[in-house]
Parts: sequence; C-alpha cells; structure tokens
Amino acid sequence: MIKRTLAFLMLAVACINGYSQTESAPEWNLQDVDAIKVGVVLPFVNKSEGKSARFIEYYEGFLLALEEMKAKGFSANVYVFDMGSEEGTTKLESLLETTEMRDLDLIIGGFSPEQVDVLSNFAKKEGIKYVIPFPTKTNEAQKNTQVLQLNAPSDVLYDNTAQVLADFFGNDNIIYIMENGNNSKKEFVTTLNGQLNQRGMRASSIALNDNLVTNLASALDLNRKNIIVAASGSAQLLETLLPVLNLIKEEEPNIDLALFGHPEWQTYPQFFANFHKNDTYIYTPFYMSDDDYKTKQFISNYQRWYNDKSLINTYPKYGALGYDTGIYFLRGLLKYGKNFESNINSISVSTLQTPISFSKVNSAGGYMNNGFYIVHYKIDGSVDKIEYGK
Repeated sequence: MIKRTLAFLMLAVACINGYSQTESAPEWNLQDVDAIKVGVVLPFVNKSEGKSARFIEYYEGFLLALEEMKAKGFSANVYVFDMGSEEGTTKLESLLETTEMRDLDLIIGGFSPEQVDVLSNFAKKEGIKYVIPFPTKTNEAQKNTQVLQLNAPSDVLYDNTAQVLADFFGNDNIIYIMENGNNSKKEFVTTLNGQLNQRGMRASSIALNDNLVTNLASALDLNRKNIIVAASGSAQLLETLLPVLNLIKEEEPNIDLALFGHPEWQTYPQFFANFHKNDTYIYTPFYMSDDDYKTKQFISNYQRWYNDKSLINTYPKYGALGYDTGIYFLRGLLKYGKNFESNINSISVSTLQTPISFSKVNSAGGYMNNGFYIVHYKIDGSVDKIEYGK
C-alpha cells in the first residue's frame, strides 16, 4: 500500500496550473506566478514502513491543500525530494547539489535537527525561503532570515503560554502538583513562576505522595478559584491526582477548582470524562476536533482521494499538518508572491490542527510561529478551542 501510494505521489509532481483572471488581482504578474517553484523534502523511502507512512500522509495532506489552492488560481511547479533517512544527511547533501534544489523559491521539509541545520544553511546561502514543518529543539529562526519555523521550540511555547496563563489566572490560587522523579514540565513551571512574580503573585507546591489528599485540601482557598497545575505531563500523575480531585469536590461541592495540563493530555482518552468533571485546560500547539465541520470535510476528501484510507493515529496528525502547512504558505504565495513574508501578518487562513501566527524574531533572523491553543474541557461536556498568538 505504501509503495503504491508513493508511486501516486511521484506522479503528482507536476506543474499545477489553473490561474484565474477572476481571482482578485495579485500584485505581481502571471509570469511570476508560473515561475514559483516549491520543493517538499522528506524521508519518503525509509527503512521503517511505519515511519515512511507518516511522511507520505503529510504529503497527501499537502496535495489536498494544493488542489484547493489550484481552484483559487494558484499555479506553481511542485517538486518532491526523497532524502532517504529520517535521521541522516548523506542523501540530503547530495540533493542540494542539484539544479532543481538550487532553483527553488520555497523549501518545506527536513526532520532531524541535523537535517534542519543542513537545509537552513543551504537556504541561507542560496536565498531560498525555508519552512520547518515539524517540531525541533533548535531555534533556526533566530539566526536565518530565510527560515519560517512552524513549530516553536518548547521554551518559546512555554513563554507564550505562561503569559496567557498568568493573565488568565493571575488572581487565582495556583497550586503545582510535583511528581517525584518525573517533573517533566519543570521548565514550564519555572517560566510560569517568572510571569507570576512579575505580577506580584506566588504559587504553592504540593508533592504527589501519600499525603496528597491532606496537603492539597489544606492548600485550597475557599474564597478564590483554585488552579491545579501539573508539573508533569505523565498519565501516572493523572491516575493519582484525578481521584483525589474528585474526592475533594465531593466533600466540598462549592469549591471553585480547575485543572491545567499539557499537550500530551489530549492523547489520554481514558481521562477525558474526568477532565470535564474537573474543568480542565491544556495548552497545545496542535489540536484537531473531530466534531469540527472543516475537519469532517478534510477527512471525507482525504478518504475519497486515497481509497478510503484513514489518517494514522498520531499526535499531531501528519495529514492535517501537511494540509495546514500547504494551505497557509500556498495562500501566501498566491496572494503576495515570492516575497510573501513581507506581508505575513496579512495571511489569513482557516487551518485544521495548527494555529499559525508568524512574527519576525529579530532583524538578523527569520519568522517564528507563536500560535497555540488553550483547549478547555468544560464541565458541561463540551470542548472549547481558543487560539492565541495573533
């Protein structure tokens, strides 16, 4: 199935025509549009079929965005490059020697930090805009004017989220739950503490141990809203904490209490009912609601195009990420041409899973996506997805 799909993708690498004079006139001429060259560089033929399937799905989602933009008048040459390994750079470096790579106007791809570094240096040298679509620990946007980093590193995400959280809950009673030996979100807690201190606020900490019920009950404030912030994203913390919160709410039904957690919590469906019961919030750079009309439309189109194939059960969904990447940047190219980044704050699209809000990092750097969601599992059983970063 993967080989057959890959063959289809390679056949799809062609000139996507269809510029329409009825589209609102762009600020550049048709010859410029036809000259646009976009390259997608991913490890399609990986030793692991499972890993290859994710990147094939990403490109399948990208193709759906391409088809949608074609109907709006977008015209470009789109090339696919297989860089072989998910980690190595040997084949990638050989690709960079080709005329096709040097002639691109926009590169999307790379996965490992080493691949991102190679592509970033190449883009800087050749003056080609480079989109980093997947999460990476490095902050290439800090040092390269050509880079547009779709997934912010954790320190940027933590800082953006902490500012919103401090504004939103700054006058409430914030209590950290510390998991012994696994405070994986220690950096987030440190960042949030910094924001609270700037506002003259302080938070308390409770250890996740045998005394949790007694200590947490003592730390709660009956006159304010209590925000329980987990210092770890683990399922083990939730297995211990949620029954305690449920017990406290049974004994004190009038207490105002909410739980605040992390992106990985959306991957724990076994806790969703308790999330609603405890008025839970999470921050996340990606979230796709199955009940959203646009999501349903995308899944329907995806299955129609790809022989009833379902999206792989990953977080984030690679197909949706490919679509979001494509719909945003192709829209920017359609509306503003090759130098779309000068109008980046004016690019407005409806995405499926990834909120996109780019800003210039510094005068010597590129652009970072500061968009993220606060997802609220409400007591009434509904879910709100609130976008921040714009």
